[in-house]
Amino acid sequence: MFVLERTLSRYALSIANAGLFSSAPWLAMFAATNLAAVVSDRMVERGVRLTTCRKLMQCAGLLVSAAFLLAIREAHSPTMALVLMCAATGALGWAWSGFAPGFLDVAPRHDAVLFGFSNTFATIPGIVGVAATGWLVDVTGTYSAAFVLTAVVSTAGALIFGFLFDARPIVD
Repeated sequence: MFVLERTLSRYALSIANAGLFSSAPWLAMFAATNLAAVVSDRMVERGVRLTTCRKLMQCAGLLVSAAFLLAIREAHSPTMALVLMCAATGALGWAWSGFAPGFLDVAPRHDAVLFGFSNTFATIPGIVGVAATGWLVDVTGTYSAAFVLTAVVSTAGALIFGFLFDARPIVD
């Protein structure tokens, strides 16, 4: 809580503004996810292979998000930090059009089970990430290291997805 208070006072943010700052990235993700779904559908309609489409959407979303997270470290105003955070979160929304329909591609009749398993497994980094971020902020006094770590994880995810994903059905 001390870090939050220190951050809010450093940038002269009120608690009301903090509410706006915490909801805006999720609104950006909402908009980007819906736009990306349309773009992805258009790509497939125009003949782009499913594997190529999924890889482009996923990898682009993760890599663009990583770039914006690295740029946030240089933000010197709350407004610039908010814009960059909205862009980073929006890019993650873009990535949803890569991995989410991929479950239907690889397991058309069992995609819900596969998605549930994946989402359960994906909860682990969400839990560990909160503790790791808190530890990094306590140790460094800034969020920079947490942004760098997240950018590295996003880049690794893009590389792994880019090399390993194939939209062929694996399970009938």
